[in-house]
Amino acid sequence: MLRASVFLAVSLAGLAQDYTAERTTDHGIPVIRLADPTNGVEVAIVPSVGNTAYEMNVHGKNILYFPYADVSEF
Repeated sequence: MLRASVFLAVSLAGLAQDYTAERTTDHGIPVIRLADPTNGVEVAIVPSVGNTAYEMNVHGKNILYFPYADVSEF
């Protein structure tokens, strides 16, 4: 029984995720921020505008085109 418990604990530890999801605001607009620090990726999504991603930073550089000064103009 102990052997099975140890095996299960080790197996579940391998499934641990290294990412975060956070509800926040950007210029007064509700935003969801997803972050994967292991791979250096962060995504900002506006749920009120069809779950649109307006920012995707890869190693600190935004790779998405966003023609507005900030998300409140969107």
